[in-house]
Amino acid sequence: MAMGALVRVLLETGAHVTTLAFNTKKHWVHVPSYPSEWGPNVRLFAVNAHTSPTVMGAVWAFLRGVPYTVSRFRTSAYASELNRLLRSQKWDVVVADGLTQTVYGPELSAWGGPVVYRAHNVEFRIWEHVARGERNAIKKMYLQTEVSRLRKMEHQVWEDWSEKWAITPEDALEMGGYSVPCTVGHWPNYVEEPPAALFHMGALDWLPNVAGLRWFVDRVWPLVRRELPSATFSVLGRGARLKEFHHPNQGLFAKEANGSFAEVTTGMGISVVPLLSGSGMRIKALDAMTHYKSIVSTTLGVDGIGFINGTHGWVADDPESFAAAVISALSDAPERMRRAREARSWAEKKFSDQAVALELGSRLRVAKPLKPC
Repeated sequence: MAMGALVRVLLETGAHVTTLAFNTKKHWVHVPSYPSEWGPNVRLFAVNAHTSPTVMGAVWAFLRGVPYTVSRFRTSAYASELNRLLRSQKWDVVVADGLTQTVYGPELSAWGGPVVYRAHNVEFRIWEHVARGERNAIKKMYLQTEVSRLRKMEHQVWEDWSEKWAITPEDALEMGGYSVPCTVGHWPNYVEEPPAALFHMGALDWLPNVAGLRWFVDRVWPLVRRELPSATFSVLGRGARLKEFHHPNQGLFAKEANGSFAEVTTGMGISVVPLLSGSGMRIKALDAMTHYKSIVSTTLGVDGIGFINGTHGWVADDPESFAAAVISALSDAPERMRRAREARSWAEKKFSDQAVALELGSRLRVAKPLKPC
């Protein structure tokens, strides 16, 4: 979603955009393509790749002294296709969208044109939290080494790439770059009272999402059910871990998220964002704001979007306060609607494609070539 948002904003600047993407086994798409309504100025090429982590791959990366979370995304097939595209025509600028794409620095340096690094997160911060929570001694040692190597690599990227875009001001400050927020392309024009039904929609192959949900289910949900025994909570996602959150006798329901945000969350009005680690912008929070959903979140879950507790929704960081916020959101329909309207109004001002496109166009013109690798 973050990558798609950047493509939309680039198109809004008047640019012609070509994307070279991975089509991975984990997120396989039969015919990769962009929506037809994005128009004729956008192309998508995809390289088939198996980038899923393996034990042997992790061991090999450990022995080579490189961070496996990033190095596994370098493949000869992608490098070959990138070289072909770079030489197929004149390009004004290339954007490496995410830290995993910076492993193709040698190809981009040899090309010699202007490049931009666009960061979704400060990646090593995420893995620091994962390492702290690991109890297995061997895994913990491996993760601590991975964090150290990832931190070193990320700081080197920040030094080598002169033009850096972060999704949040906080991340931009840390990496010495420029803040280009993620945007929303679809703005429903209907307004309805957010129903008193709790949900969380997110990828369950991202460890911070799973850890946050586990915290909510184990530490917060029992407190909510003690006050509101009939309350229910729906986890909307995909993958094998989805079933971990399906316990109907506790009011917990796990459902496949097949369809758009609006389709999947029909009849649900309160988005729960219990994020405890990570950086970058919370696309799920923006989606909820766009669709007039109320939001109950941790501070980190709405980081980077100017979200104000009491104005745009509810924010709490300990189990008792979070449970009290959920109970308040479920019990007070007028307040749900008021905060949902305020959140939607704020999002329209700050996170539309048009609001970001003008500044982004000026940033494209100052990009410089990558120093020789």
